[in-house]
Amino acid sequence: MRGAVQVAGRQRNFPNANARAKRLRKQMTPAEKRLWTKLQAVEGWHFRKQAAVGPHVFDFAEMSARLFVEVDGGIHDFEPVKIRDAAKEAWAVEQGFRVLRIPNAYVFGTGEPAMELVMGALREVAKDR
Repeated sequence: MRGAVQVAGRQRNFPNANARAKRLRKQMTPAEKRLWTKLQAVEGWHFRKQAAVGPHVFDFAEMSARLFVEVDGGIHDFEPVKIRDAAKEAWAVEQGFRVLRIPNAYVFGTGEPAMELVMGALREVAKDR
């Protein structure tokens, strides 16, 4: 399925997520900026950055693939953040999405490890179509 993807509720019903996404688009981390550049070059797929979906904001989303990509820095090692991430991921899975978590270290340097993970996830989606 290509195009619009239905999730719980309508996005206009989540003004906090929409406002947060808008702010985060202007404040992307260096790792997010680097991965964003690479994701834009992937042919045949359309990624959104800092995508508000339902009550959450995901670093990147490819809606037709039902894939969210999260770039995780050191803050994601803290317990309160782990708990929040687990709840966010559970919500996404409940909505029929896959969440791909990529450590910052995979993005820097060549960025190949990060892109291998993303392309692997996209290949899985493509073979199921």
